[in-house]
Amino acid sequence: MRAPTLLLPFLLAACAAPVADRGAGRGCDGVLVVRNAAPVEVEQFFAGGPGQWGQDLLAPGTLAPGAQRIFRIGPGPRAFRVVYATGRAGEVAGVDPCETPNLTVNANGMAATP
Repeated sequence: MRAPTLLLPFLLAACAAPVADRGAGRGCDGVLVVRNAAPVEVEQFFAGGPGQWGQDLLAPGTLAPGAQRIFRIGPGPRAFRVVYATGRAGEVAGVDPCETPNLTVNANGMAATP
């Protein structure tokens, strides 16, 4: 009765699959819904990380209070930055659109939710 023993290496290999590949198996397209729940307009929205923010994803527009926009960010963890009309900025890091596809901007920054 050696059949169960032969399956063990395959089961262990399946458990050791890379964590970064979580979204790929589900066909994740990396769509992120950004909602502005802050009382002020968001003038800029960036994806990337400190020193690598790239272009403003809202340009040439803005995100009014109560409004939302959909962005195709891609799978994998990212950092996001918003700049409010007041000039204040907020950032959040480690958000993977495949795990938490909703990003809510509020008066104190941002929160990602499934």
